Amino acid sequence: MVDVSKKLENAIKIAKNFTFNPETKVWLLADNEGWTNSYFMELGALNTERAKAQAILNGCNTNFDTAKKNRPKAKVCLEGLSKGERVRDMEWDLSDNTLILKGKTIKSKVNPTFIKYFFTAYNPTGLKLRVTGELTPIKVFSWGELVGVIMPIQAN
Repeated sequence: MVDVSKKLENAIKIAKNFTFNPETKVWLLADNEGWTNSYFMELGALNTERAKAQAILNGCNTNFDTAKKNRPKAKVCLEGLSKGERVRDMEWDLSDNTLILKGKTIKSKVNPTFIKYFFTAYNPTGLKLRVTGELTPIKVFSWGELVGVIMPIQAN
């Protein structure tokens, strides 16, 4: 059996840090205390205030004042997602600096920066990833609770 934790630990070491920049668009969620930048969504309020402050300080295009009814809904992204498969293996794709996450039967390509975000925002010991399909969000769990999803990258 492959030691995924060691591979993930190494991937996180070389992945770029997530940073808010003026091109980043940030929205609060309508049906959750979390936030999204369209590439990943963090559920819950744990890091929302910190994310809001960093976004404002870095001049991001924020939509914090958008009426709640016009904000993105987490439920829409999560509806119909399968339970998914535990990530059993992964490989770094050197051609485009992405990570390929592998379940038992599903592979999904993802930007390692977004995985690194969750592994630095939460206790990495309790974090688990589940692939739900090649082009459907990767689920991120902390101690069994769904804390976010990461959008995959279409593989060529």
